[in-house]
Amino acid sequence: MSNEKASKRKAIERILIAFAVVTSLIAGALYLDLYGRMQESKYPKEKVFGTWVEMEVANHVQDRFTLSEVGVMRRGRVVATDFVFTGRHLEFKEGDRTVRYRMLNMEDTEMILDSDALYTPTYRNIERYSNELR
Repeated sequence: MSNEKASKRKAIERILIAFAVVTSLIAGALYLDLYGRMQESKYPKEKVFGTWVEMEVANHVQDRFTLSEVGVMRRGRVVATDFVFTGRHLEFKEGDRTVRYRMLNMEDTEMILDSDALYTPTYRNIERYSNELR
């Protein structure tokens, strides 16, 4: 009899532990979703929509990409369906590499490639930058 009570108690303990773990995972997922929504409302992606063009290079080697509700496009092709804008950084995955840029001004019209490479190009949002100057 006492073996039967002990096994029932252990089964109940395991069920309670599993319930606590599942509840914690759900709470964590809800928190991450809420945090992401708060970040997006604070720093809307629409603020960086437009065509970003590499500055101070010849036109034939100039890098450019477009950010929109579709994602990130280069040369008319979607290279990433989503990107993250934190207000300070812009980041997306292109293939198997992560590309990260750092904003250079408060208007979010200029940014620099955030990389360890020797060459760190500056990009300008050509639609918004020209409007800011007017």
